[in-house]
Amino acid sequence: MTTSILDKEYTKATNVKTEIEEKQRAKAAERKARNAEWQPVYFTAATTPAGRPELSAQGRVALDNLHKGNWHLDMPQEFGAF
Repeated sequence: MTTSILDKEYTKATNVKTEIEEKQRAKAAERKARNAEWQPVYFTAATTPAGRPELSAQGRVALDNLHKGNWHLDMPQEFGAF
């Protein structure tokens, strides 16, 4: 999607964005059917009441490691969209 935006292919970028959003909705419906709640790995929730993301303890560790040049991130057990 980013490449499409940079290449000014806005229709393609919109289509990719829509596809991602549809996958997110499908995954949310699947979780609802299983009565499971999705919890972000690196954030406490999507946003705080102020509209800002808040890092979880694991998110703070990951960010600290990234600042130290350690680019390894553990794969989450469940994805929001894929």
